[in-house]
Amino acid sequence: MTVPGVGPLIAVRFTAVLDQPRRFTSAHHVMSYVGPTPGENSSSLRNRRTAITKAGASELRFALAQGCWSMMRAEPNEPMVQWALAIAARRNKQVAVVATRWHRLSHRPR
Repeated sequence: MTVPGVGPLIAVRFTAVLDQPRRFTSAHHVMSYVGPTPGENSSSLRNRRTAITKAGASELRFALAQGCWSMMRAEPNEPMVQWALAIAARRNKQVAVVATRWHRLSHRPR
């Protein structure tokens, strides 16, 4: 709950989905389990990334997205929000929220 935009509801959902956080060796394994990671459609000669996977708990992905929207509105000077707004200027706000969701999971404090 120390991350901006994460309140008791998101923290409880995150904890309930992960169950035993020690079973994941890195934040990247947590991301793969939760689902906001890019998919892959590759063959022997081509390497192609696709849209994010929809694996994992959809309720948690939804709650994380809502937390990102909240953080972008309530904490405009937060460095992560500035990073997301730079992405939103290049792409759009929805892409920025998904990127922020991924960024928050992959760079969470230990």
